[in-house]
Amino acid sequence: MSLDLLFAAAKQREGQRSASKTPLSQALLEMPDLYSYNSAISACDKGRQWERALDLITEMRWQRLAPDVVTYSTAISACEAGQQWQAALVLLQELLDRKLRPNEVTLGATAGACARSQEWERALVLLLEDLPRRRLTPSAISLGISLRACEAGGQWLKALELLEFMAEARIALTAAACTSAVGACAQSGDWSRSLWLFAQARRRDLEPDDLLYTAVIGACPQAEQITLLLEDMQRSGLAPNPAVLAMAAEVAAGGEDPNTCSSQTPQLLASLQLQAGVKLLKGRL
Repeated sequence: MSLDLLFAAAKQREGQRSASKTPLSQALLEMPDLYSYNSAISACDKGRQWERALDLITEMRWQRLAPDVVTYSTAISACEAGQQWQAALVLLQELLDRKLRPNEVTLGATAGACARSQEWERALVLLLEDLPRRRLTPSAISLGISLRACEAGGQWLKALELLEFMAEARIALTAAACTSAVGACAQSGDWSRSLWLFAQARRRDLEPDDLLYTAVIGACPQAEQITLLLEDMQRSGLAPNPAVLAMAAEVAAGGEDPNTCSSQTPQLLASLQLQAGVKLLKGRL
């Protein structure tokens, strides 16, 4: 599919715009140069106007201006924000056809566009194969987006592969990235993987946030592990949200297996619920 066809389809979906040129378009037509167009496409990226970014690249052709890597990277970033993975891939292919060399931003934004649209396989190929082959390192942002895609798709093996890649590339592990990986593992039904990931993160001196604790606690079916996690959370100065307390209380009540209940869990839950109530009351005063 060509860029022209993609843009035509976008116009058909969104409705035809007025035939008159906007002040921005008119200014570009009167004083066309690469810098002006790149600036305009950057504005489209910030304004989440991916269709307009494609329109401007088409105008560049009319002006016989050759887009550069910055042009394509910025337009792909606009497509990422708009979850237009097909348009992002077409732009990337056009860049390659012009014998231009993509950089970390180009490939990272393309991977992000694929990941946001749940095209996680394409995203992982870009991040784990194309980038290393070009001796480039993906950004933490693009990796985080891809990890969230793995979580949504329950792709725990791919999530672990991404975490391993981050470690090898010496990219700092974030709580958000670990939370997504824990979520992907939890969907596999093996809660021990989630605990293992949490333990590995702590060994890498990662300070968990409340979202990471919530993800791990939600994956655990046993009160003993939940009690330890709640105690660790309490020592970290974090307060569990009501949803976490409700999950823990359900497990503490025995669930399907009364043997999973820890004698310490009810007391700990009562203490945490009291703290949460006091915090809520202070917030309302």
